[in-house]
Amino acid sequence: MSNEYPQTEPQAKSTLERHVQTILVSLITAAIIYVSVNLSHYQEQMARFEERMIALTDKIDGLLMLREDVEDAKVRIKVLESKHERIGK
Repeated sequence: MSNEYPQTEPQAKSTLERHVQTILVSLITAAIIYVSVNLSHYQEQMARFEERMIALTDKIDGLLMLREDVEDAKVRIKVLESKHERIGK
């Protein structure tokens, strides 16, 4: 009978350890799932931002080309005005 008491104490510790391990594994699993969900969300956001950056870059390029066209038109207008002044005198 004296053999039963020493065996129940290690079994109780073993059971407690298993419960603690189960809780720790559950917490670690939950943390991994949380991080993976957030990582996926952030990857989607980064993809959207990249697409927006591409669209904005295209718009800026178009505006720069328009600006060059306007500058060319200004130069042509000045040339025509100077020719008109010379003819009018």
